[in-house]
This record gives sequence, C-alpha cells and structure tokens, in this order.
Amino acid sequence: MTGCAGPTAVKAVVADPPAYSAHHMTARNLQATGREKLPAAGSEAFGYTTIVMSGEIRQTPVNGRPFDVTFENTYYNDRDDGMLRGIFMRKSNGLPSSFRVDLSYHGFVPLIVQAGSSTAETMMRTLTARDIDQWPRDFAAMPEHGSFTFAWTAGFAGDPVQTYPRKLTCTSGENYPASRFMPQVPGQAIDLKCNWLDDNGVQSDKTRLVYLRAYALALPVEQTTASWTSTTRYDTLQVQ
Repeated sequence: MTGCAGPTAVKAVVADPPAYSAHHMTARNLQATGREKLPAAGSEAFGYTTIVMSGEIRQTPVNGRPFDVTFENTYYNDRDDGMLRGIFMRKSNGLPSSFRVDLSYHGFVPLIVQAGSSTAETMMRTLTARDIDQWPRDFAAMPEHGSFTFAWTAGFAGDPVQTYPRKLTCTSGENYPASRFMPQVPGQAIDLKCNWLDDNGVQSDKTRLVYLRAYALALPVEQTTASWTSTTRYDTLQVQ
C-alpha cells in the first residue's frame, strides 16, 4: 500500500511534486484485488500525456466571507487506462497555500489521494482504494442522459484494518460545443451532476462538472458541502 504508518512530511511533496506523484500516485500502488477490476492499460486512450490548467476558485464558507485562491492543476496520463495522476497547487495572495496529489479516473474519481497545507510540516496519510465494488464500463463513452455509480472501499496507509466505503453517483446532461466552456477546447462537452453518499447512503456533498470529450477529462465547476460552496473558473489550458 502507498504511504507509511506515520504522517508524511509536506516537503516530500512540495520539493518535487511530479517526482512524488510518479512514485506514489500510480496504479501499481493499488492492491491487486482492486486493480484487476479497473480498465486495463491501453483500453481507454486519452490522446495526450499531460494537461496543465490554471484559474481561480471562489470559496464561500457557510458562516463566513468568500475568498479567492488561484490554482494550477496538472494531469498526467501514464497508461491510457482512464487513470490520470493529478497535481493540484493552490495559492492565496500569491503565496502557496495548499496542495493535493491523486490518482483518479478521468480526473474526478479519486482512487489514491493525499492533501495538505503548504505551510504545515506534515500532511494526511494516503487514502487508497483497496477494493472496487461497482464500476461503470460505459463512462468513457459518456452517453447523454446517462447514470453512473462508482463504489469502492478505501483505507489509510498504515491501517490495514479500518476501511471506508466510498460511493459517487452521477448523471449526464446533453452535448454542447466545448468552446462554450473554454474557447480553445475542440469538440463537445457535457455536464455531469454528481453526489457523494455517506456510509448510510445519504447525500453528503455534490459537484457539478464539465466533461470535455476531446480530453476525456471531467473538471469540477461547482461544489457544495455542509461547510462551504465553491465555484471554479478555468483561464488557461496547455496540452502535450
């Protein structure tokens, strides 16, 4: 399993995020019981190796004032299997404030994740999927008015006993020109509305995303939790 029993030093990530991600956020760090239930290498091609995006997030606490942070998100495609390594760096008032590294399915279903404050000494242990309970096979094709459910069991590094059920349900809308989202994006886009469900099957958080068909990438644009809401604006995009 990825990670170690104790907290990870923040400097291990911020010193070289791509190197840390390449070592810890890969499919080989998933347990075999879960990995073998996911798409195989080469089965879901992206057509690129790296995407870098930047923009601004406005976050509004339920009992507080809104504040803005800027971000740079980088996605790496290693195996054309639907999985992307993500590095998400945020700045507040021009200074690094927080970060997240993960391995996700098409950019939004996190199978390995770790996050922290840029000014802290340590960060949370890696939360990793240990087994896959439900996985839609038609998601990459993204039919209009489709319904998708992802369910898996996760656990923190260093704790082989305690597990956490994770469930995400999504519905898709209708196709529209992706240029409406960002002028430089070719092809079509489609909106996704997704709900996170807690251990009792009750909705906890909800997210609206835009799925860019040209890049097979789902990007969050609105998020709502019990504590805050946020909206994300994307300004730049580079594809390699």
